Amino acid sequence: MFALYQNGTRCSVFRAMLTLAIIYFALPAVMFAQVPSSSHVVLVIDENHSYSEVRSNMTWLVGQGNANGYATNYHSNSSGSLLDYLWLASGSCESDQTLAACTLPAGTHDFQCTGDHCASAITDDNIFREMNNHGVAWKVYAQSYTAAGGTVTTPDNNNGTSYYRRHNGATWYSDILNNVNGSQSNIVDFSQFATDLANNALPRFAIIVPDGAHDAHDCPNGAAACLQAADSFLNTNLSPMLSKSYFQSGGDGLLIVTFDECGNGTNGGCAASVYTAVIGPKVKPNTVSSTSYQHQNTLRTIMDALQLTTYPGAAASATDMNDFFGSGGGTGGVTIGAPSATVQESSPIPFNATATSNGLPITSMKVYLDGNPTEIGAYTGNGTSSLTVRTTYTMGTGTHTLNVNAWDSGGTIYQSQVTFTVAATGVAIGSPGNGAQVTGASPFSATATSNGLPITAIKVYLDFDTTEIATYNGNGTSTLFASAVYSFSTGPHVLIVNAWDTAGKVYRSAVSLNVSLTGVVVNAPGGSAQVTGGVPFQATATSNGSAITAMKVYLDYNSTPIATFNGNSTSTLSASSTLSVANGSHTLIVNAWDSGGQIYQSAVGFTESATGVVINSPAANSQVTAPVAFSATATSNGAAISAMKVYLDYNSTEIGTFNGNGTSTLTGQNAYSMAAGAHTIITNAWDSSGQLYQSAVSFTSQ
Repeated sequence: MFALYQNGTRCSVFRAMLTLAIIYFALPAVMFAQVPSSSHVVLVIDENHSYSEVRSNMTWLVGQGNANGYATNYHSNSSGSLLDYLWLASGSCESDQTLAACTLPAGTHDFQCTGDHCASAITDDNIFREMNNHGVAWKVYAQSYTAAGGTVTTPDNNNGTSYYRRHNGATWYSDILNNVNGSQSNIVDFSQFATDLANNALPRFAIIVPDGAHDAHDCPNGAAACLQAADSFLNTNLSPMLSKSYFQSGGDGLLIVTFDECGNGTNGGCAASVYTAVIGPKVKPNTVSSTSYQHQNTLRTIMDALQLTTYPGAAASATDMNDFFGSGGGTGGVTIGAPSATVQESSPIPFNATATSNGLPITSMKVYLDGNPTEIGAYTGNGTSSLTVRTTYTMGTGTHTLNVNAWDSGGTIYQSQVTFTVAATGVAIGSPGNGAQVTGASPFSATATSNGLPITAIKVYLDFDTTEIATYNGNGTSTLFASAVYSFSTGPHVLIVNAWDTAGKVYRSAVSLNVSLTGVVVNAPGGSAQVTGGVPFQATATSNGSAITAMKVYLDYNSTPIATFNGNSTSTLSASSTLSVANGSHTLIVNAWDSGGQIYQSAVGFTESATGVVINSPAANSQVTAPVAFSATATSNGAAISAMKVYLDYNSTEIGTFNGNGTSTLTGQNAYSMAAGAHTIITNAWDSSGQLYQSAVSFTSQ
C-alpha cells in the first residue's frame, strides 16, 4: 500500500430547422421524464391473476397502491410464467410463442424457452449483468430455496417444496450459471431477507420470489383464498421494510409489485391485464396511471432508479413509468447515491447527492456527520431547481450517518440520510493522493483486501459514471493490487474504486483530484519511451503560490523514493538526475509538496530495454577532458530510425543531430565542447512509427 501518496443553402436551412425541431420536441422526455435515483429498489412478482381479481382480494396491496400509485393499463408480455420473468430481467422473449407471439427486440436472440424452462443458458444482456458490471449490490430472496436444494439449478417443487425455479428468472442466465462475479451467492433463501432488513444490509436492488403457496400460483382452495394468502405474505414481510427510513418521508426507496400474467398460464380471457403497484416516498401520492405499460417499462424504470444506463432488449426503447414520479423526479427531495449501507466503504468515502426542489431554485446543500451540528460540507446552488454534489470525505472507521439538507429560495427544506460503515480494510487507494493536483498523466494504484474470500475484480470509475474506465481481475487470493497511468481532462474529478469478493460483497473507496496545466511537469523520460542504460529524469514543480518544499521520485509505486530534491523557498522547483532501473516496464511517479500541504503529482510510463539508444562514450560517471568525445548507436524494434538528437543538461535545444539512413540502426559520433563541471548528455532517437528511444549518461568534464 502506497500510503505516502495520501500526503445548397435552402436545404441546409431546412435541415437545420428540422434538427432544431427534433431537439425541441425531444427535450421534455429528457428534462421532465425523470425517475429519481433510489438507494433501495425492490421488485416482487406474483402469479397468474387478473387486475380485477387482485383489486377484489388483495386488501393490503391495493391499499398501498391507492396511497402511493398503481397502473390501470398494464399488460403482461407473454403467456407462460418464465417468459414474463425474462422480460422483467432482459426485456426480451422467445420469438415463436404460440399463445402470445412477440417480435425479438433489436440485438436480442431467441431464448429457446417455454413457460417453465429454457433449453440452454441465456447469454443476452440482462439486469444482473449490468449490476455486476457497475458495482450495484443485489440479491434474489427466494422462499423455500434452501429446502428445495439451494442451488441455481434446483428444479420446480424439488424436495416436496413449493419453490419454482421458473419463477426465479435470474437462474436462467449464463452470468449466474457461470457464477460471474460470484453471482450465485446473491441468490439466497427468503429467510435471509428479515436478517438483512434488521441489520440494515438490504442491497440496493432486491427481487423477492415467494414460493407457490404465497405468490398466488398454487390455489387448491380457489382464487380468493389464494390471493388473500399472497396479500398476507406481502403485508407480513414488506410492512417492516416500509417502516425503514428509506421508505419514509425524505427517503428514496422504491417498491414495485406486479404479476407475471393474468390467466393461469395463458393470459386467456383477461386481455393480459395485470395489477401493478408503485410504492415509495418519491411516488406522487394517490397516482392512478392509465398509461399503457408492460414489463419492459418496469425494467427501464428499475434501471434508471439504479442509475444504470445500458438497457437490455426492449428496455432500451421503452419509456419510464415517469408519471408515478412527476416532473423533475417527484415532489422534490434529496437523493443520496453514495455512500451506501450495502457497501463496505474505506476512507476517503465517495459522496454523491442530488437535491431537487418543487420548482424554485435550490440555494444550498449542507452535509452533516453523525448528528454534529457543524456541517462537513456546504455547497451553493447554481440558480436552478437541482443541485448535484460529487466529492469525497475522510472519516474514521465505524458506523456513521450522513444527513443531507437542502433549501430552496422559498425556504423549503429537503432532507435525506444514509447510514453506512467505514472499515479499515477493503479498498485502499495509494495514488492519486486525495486532493492532489495532477498535471499530465495521473498515477493510479489501489489494493483491495476482502474479509477473507478471494477478490474477483477491481473496477475503476470516474466522476460516478457507471461505465468503468478499467477492470482488473483477481488472482484467487483475498488481496488484489492494481496500478496504471491514466489521463483525464482538466478540472476536478472523483476517482472511485470498487472491488468484489466471491460472495458478491462490494468494497469501495474514492479520492478527489484536480487535473491542472500547472503542478508537476515531467519532461523526461518521455511517455512510453524505450530507455536503454541510464534513465534521463527532469521535472519542474510549480505551486499555486506557496513555496515548494520538496520533490520526490518513486518507481513502480514503491513507497521509498529513489530520488529527493529540496525546495529553494520559491514556488518553482526544477530537478534533474540520471536514474538506474532494471529491465522491464516501469512507472515513474513524481510528487511535490508546497508549504500549505498541497500535493502535486504526475506520472510517466516507460520501458527499460537492452536495445534502443546505447551511449558508448562518454562512460557513466567518468571524468573526461573537453572536447568530449560522443558516440552512440540507436537500434529500433524493426522500423527505420529516422533521427538521433543529442542534448546537454536537459536544455531543449539539441547540440547534435544525426539523420537516419533508412535502416533500423543509426550510429552517431562527434566531439562537443563544454564548460568544466558536472554534465548529463541525453540522447533521443525516433523510428518511423514514432517510437521514442532514450538514454542518458552523467559525467564530469575537466
